[in-house]
Amino acid sequence: MRFRKDLVLAGAILLGGALPLFIYWLWSGAHLGIQTTAALPDVFRASSHARQSAALFSAFGIKPVYMTLSLLAAWFLRGRREPDLMSLRRAMLAFFIGEAFCYVNIFAYHHESDLSEYLHSYGMVVALGFAAFAFLEGLERRVLSLDDAGRKCALLGLCGRCGRNDGVDCGVIRLFQYLIPACLVLAGLPLLVEPSPVSYHTLIGRFPYHYVHSAALQLYESRICPLFAAPLLAASWLTLVRRKRQALAWSRVLFSAGLGLLLFSYLRLLLFSPFRDDLVWFDLWEEATELLGVASVAIFLWIFKRGLFAGAAAPARTVPPDLL
Repeated sequence: MRFRKDLVLAGAILLGGALPLFIYWLWSGAHLGIQTTAALPDVFRASSHARQSAALFSAFGIKPVYMTLSLLAAWFLRGRREPDLMSLRRAMLAFFIGEAFCYVNIFAYHHESDLSEYLHSYGMVVALGFAAFAFLEGLERRVLSLDDAGRKCALLGLCGRCGRNDGVDCGVIRLFQYLIPACLVLAGLPLLVEPSPVSYHTLIGRFPYHYVHSAALQLYESRICPLFAAPLLAASWLTLVRRKRQALAWSRVLFSAGLGLLLFSYLRLLLFSPFRDDLVWFDLWEEATELLGVASVAIFLWIFKRGLFAGAAAPARTVPPDLL
C-alpha cells in the first residue's frame, strides 16, 4: 500500500509541476498568441545603489545559503524509509534543482529564458507538494495516529469520544471535510487576477540584467496552478467523504498535490502584487521567504533529531484490506 500511495503522490505532484513544459511548448510556438519574454518591450530603467545591493544580496547572499541548506537537509535525510522523511527529502531535492535552474536563467540568460523560469517554477511546485505531504504524514504518524488502531489518538482528550470505539465521526476527519472545500474556494481567487506583464532592463554594477514577469509566467501562476489544484482538492474531499477513515491516506496524497500548486500560486501573487513595478524587491522577498522556509525545515530537523532519527521507523500500521 505504501508503494502505491508513494506512486500516486509522486505522479500527482510531478504531473502538476510538469505542466509548465507543456504550456511552454504551446506558447513558444505562439499557438495561443500570448506574449512571451522575448516579445516584451525593451525598456531601460536605472537602478539605485540600494536596489543594486539588494539584487546582489539576493543572488550571492541569500540564494547560496538556502540552496546549501536544502542540499544538506536532503543529505541528512538519506537512507530514511519513513514516508514523511522520504517526502521531505524529495521536497528538498526538488527545491534545490528548481533553484539551480533559476541560477541558469540569471547567469546564462540574464533572466530572459521562459523555459528556465518554468523549470524553476516546476521545482517549487514539486517541493511544496512533497513538503505538504511530509507535514501531514508526519502529523499523522507521530502525533495523531488516526490510521493506527493500536495507538491512542493525541486528540482524544479534545474530542472526548473516539470514532474508532464510540461509533461517532472522527473530529479530525470532520475538520478536513471543511478545510478541503475551503481550499477549493480559495483556488478561485487567483483566477480573477488579470495578468500584468512587466519588463525592463537595468544595470547591476556594469552588468546588464533583465527584470521580467511575463504574461506567460503569470498565467501559469494564476490560471494553470489553481485550475489543476481544484480537481485534486475535490478528489481528496470526495475520497474522504465517501470512505472516511479508510481513505485518510489517499486523501492526504491528493490534498498535498493540490495544496502544493495552490501554495505556489498564492506565494507568487502575494509577492508580485505589491512589487509589480519594482521587481528587485519581488526577487528579494521571494528569496527571503524561501530562506525562511528551508531554514525552518533545517531547524525543525535539528531540534527534533532524537525523536525523528532514533532507531527504526515508526511502528507499522494495520492497513485496511480494501487499500491493499
